[in-house]
Amino acid sequence: MKEGCPYGALQESSIWKQAVAVLDPRSFAPLPERPFTIPRTARIATAGSCFAQHIARFLPRWGRTTLVTEPGPCDWALAERRRHGYGLFPARFGNLYSALQLLQLFQRAYGSFTPEEPAWKEAGGWVDPFRPSVQPTPFPSLEALEADRAIHFAAVREMFESLDVFIFTLGLTEAWVSSADGAVFPVCPGCTAGVFVPGNYTFVNFRVAEVVEHLRRFLEGLAAVNPSARTILTVSPVPLVATMAGRHVLSSTVCSKSILRAAADEVCQSHLQADYFPSYEIITGTFRNADYFAQDRRSITEEGIGHVMEVFAASYLEVPWAGAGQPWTGPAEAATPVPVLCDEERAYDSELADLEVVTREDVEFYCEGMVHTFLPPAKAAYGQLLRSTWNQRAVLYESAEDWFQALVGAARAHPLHLCLGASQTMRYTNWPYYFSEEMGPTRATRPAVLNLGIHGTTTVEYLWTLKALLRLLQARDAPLPELTAVLLGCTDVLFRAERLHGHVIGANPCPVSSRERAFLEHLGRPELALTPGTLSRQDLTVKAPEDPQADLPLVRLPEPWERNILQRIEVAVDGLEKAIQAAGMKALLALQPTTTRANPSDYLPTAEREFQARSEPELTRLAWRQARGIARHTGEYTPIVAPDPPLPALDFDRMLGALKSLWQARAGSRPSAAYLDLIDLRAQAEGQALFHWDGLHYSGTGSRVIGGAIAATAKALLLSPPGPGGSGCPGPEA
Repeated sequence: MKEGCPYGALQESSIWKQAVAVLDPRSFAPLPERPFTIPRTARIATAGSCFAQHIARFLPRWGRTTLVTEPGPCDWALAERRRHGYGLFPARFGNLYSALQLLQLFQRAYGSFTPEEPAWKEAGGWVDPFRPSVQPTPFPSLEALEADRAIHFAAVREMFESLDVFIFTLGLTEAWVSSADGAVFPVCPGCTAGVFVPGNYTFVNFRVAEVVEHLRRFLEGLAAVNPSARTILTVSPVPLVATMAGRHVLSSTVCSKSILRAAADEVCQSHLQADYFPSYEIITGTFRNADYFAQDRRSITEEGIGHVMEVFAASYLEVPWAGAGQPWTGPAEAATPVPVLCDEERAYDSELADLEVVTREDVEFYCEGMVHTFLPPAKAAYGQLLRSTWNQRAVLYESAEDWFQALVGAARAHPLHLCLGASQTMRYTNWPYYFSEEMGPTRATRPAVLNLGIHGTTTVEYLWTLKALLRLLQARDAPLPELTAVLLGCTDVLFRAERLHGHVIGANPCPVSSRERAFLEHLGRPELALTPGTLSRQDLTVKAPEDPQADLPLVRLPEPWERNILQRIEVAVDGLEKAIQAAGMKALLALQPTTTRANPSDYLPTAEREFQARSEPELTRLAWRQARGIARHTGEYTPIVAPDPPLPALDFDRMLGALKSLWQARAGSRPSAAYLDLIDLRAQAEGQALFHWDGLHYSGTGSRVIGGAIAATAKALLLSPPGPGGSGCPGPEA
């Protein structure tokens, strides 16, 4: 280097060769530009993306604690409070992925901004659009939601006004906002809750100037209510789950993190009360991907988090650092790992811990005449209903772990049978309960029957849940089920058909769910995961209603789309059957009954279909549906309130007919598996119909008949020898 060159006076930390190339990556300690000491008495508040949750759990190791202004019910266990969003951050605001979310949280808490977006109506209650994942079940009423929001905003104000240090982790630039007033949502409406209505919501990808402006306005607001507050900004190293920017997710990740890093730098250069901490650089710039990223190449390992927090402690907590050039040995006593709750993953990926997968919906098991139900405190009203209905037969568990331990005990004392595909558990009558009543002792003792509900979705979801359950049972050295009975078919068609149709009309961004796409790629069948370029709205055939006042338009999907749906269902069913048999269980796969009447000459014709509505049998299905604002097809499905004009009904009779043919071909030919066709099941007992008055759920009679039909086939299956032809037990006549 020539004498007088200004680079000759640089510190070693400013030169790549001395600061990076020659060092063990574990010894990297890029200290902040303006570090300051956080005293032990400081009130520290954290917020931001999923990565921000790690900071709070590491701070106690160095004698610091995070501020908590909304702790939740004091009589709840820690795990239960976490399930309801308490304790993850100082107040129950959930993950704040963008700077605009942070700014609008401040504005909403102080009353300077009130979004126009109303609460979202979901089955069982109401969901806060700006905190859709803070609790596992909806609020029971609008009044309860508003009361909780008022308590929450008071806790947010207390946090901002009493904190000494505010640590905010920037996560994303991609977001969805209300087209009406720019209110930003944590995740896209319609993914975890709500309904995506084209035109009501707009996708945005914030640029550097926008992020800077959002942070600047927030810092000005914070200074107004708390002039002495210090702020530490950092950028999450966790990549995007998915991107809507129309490019590879890796490119979007790098773009997003670059924008956030540049914005943080600009803000910290112009605000003396703000400092930047390089957590992003420590994880991504140490070239230790194998150690700092988990197998999914997205989650950060404990070793990586530990390195980040050691540098944080050296920067702000007066904890000595080993020094540049010295190997980093990791934390002397690592903080207890706690599952990070990520709204983005729940919405776009949803890879949850096994016990959370198994208990994410209403779950219970039946054993020795008792109903054992997992019932968190938020569902106390339902618990009272269960007790009044079942008297002393209901055993309720507030903890998922306690419920699962009871299940393990039952599995060790009784043969265990698993049921998937019920619309609900003992909230109403259900076919798994009647299945348990009909089974009787298949060995020396009566079996225990596990009902995981799943509320009627797709076989891919059942497979995901089954594998989580098997891992849990194997980890406890508990016996596995000897039989798995699954009710499927109609919902498999409906969920996929609705997703394709919704994609081409702009109602959802992806034609195939992320979990099904990953499943197909794992099987080496990625060609079945349709891409947006293969779909066109012009391919849809819409049949206009003869009477627009009574009927709805009817859409029939193009034959190539229908073939694709059927192929995906067949692949998923094969995967489920193989997973069941690989675990040493027998498989019973039954096609769901539907509410339409079968015509021998034309399977499930589109004309003259009638709901078996006990109070209005004279109405055709289309008129009945429109009268109640329901804009979907028959069978077990989730009703969607029709907008004005209404969305068309989806006609998938040809696909149901193809499933019937598939089941008929497989009956009696699969080892250790029975294929039972209940689509055309009809049962009239004492004048009651198979379906409830809503044309959606099975009636008590319907549940009893379905449970009995599945039980009759299950008994024959359990008595049959394994091997080819061993499962060729015909079901009852439908």
